[in-house]
Amino acid sequence: MGPKGILKPMQTAEEARFILYRGFHAGLRRSEISMARVNWFNLEAGLLHASNDSGFTSKDERTG
Repeated sequence: MGPKGILKPMQTAEEARFILYRGFHAGLRRSEISMARVNWFNLEAGLLHASNDSGFTSKDERTG
């Protein structure tokens, strides 16, 4: 496996590490962290934009 073959797993690991660290720091629930995306975090503004979609619905939006 050459450098290009290892780039994607390394990028994925870095994204996961970022999401875990920032998710715990922001007080996200386990299900929210597992569905979080890097683009949810705006570090410059200190904001978190959790987005509901077909694969994720926040606890406040669930029914039943």
